[in-house]
Amino acid sequence: QSKCPEMDRLIESEVISKYCIPIMERTLDSSEFRGIFPHMLYTARLFSVLAESRAYAEVLVQHKKVIPLLVRASLPRDETGVQTDQEGRRFAVEALWYLTRHGLCRSGTEIRGDIKAELPKLCADDHVGIRAAAAGIWAI
Repeated sequence: QSKCPEMDRLIESEVISKYCIPIMERTLDSSEFRGIFPHMLYTARLFSVLAESRAYAEVLVQHKKVIPLLVRASLPRDETGVQTDQEGRRFAVEALWYLTRHGLCRSGTEIRGDIKAELPKLCADDHVGIRAAAAGIWAI
């Protein structure tokens, strides 16, 4: 995907450190963020959209918290099991896959190192999108 002026302005305003990372932290902790309790579907999609573009993926990986948060978001959570959480997990795994595909994590070793124990489970997940993205990470 190509860059766009609107996204560039958001990146320049530090949207990743001021919005994306904090909303993911609150989502994972099931706590309030700016007056709402965010859903994993929305939160992980932010990262997936950014990671899909190499230019924005490069900005994402400059933030040390991003990969650990995405790994944590990709794992099953016991609280709800609602479909939006499954789709959110898929977006988190897809974001990790995009980062790996772009070669931004030392050919995936950093991601596989963080998620190594969970990758076989993700490849066998009930959700086809999670399995597909996990298989993509595994293959690189």
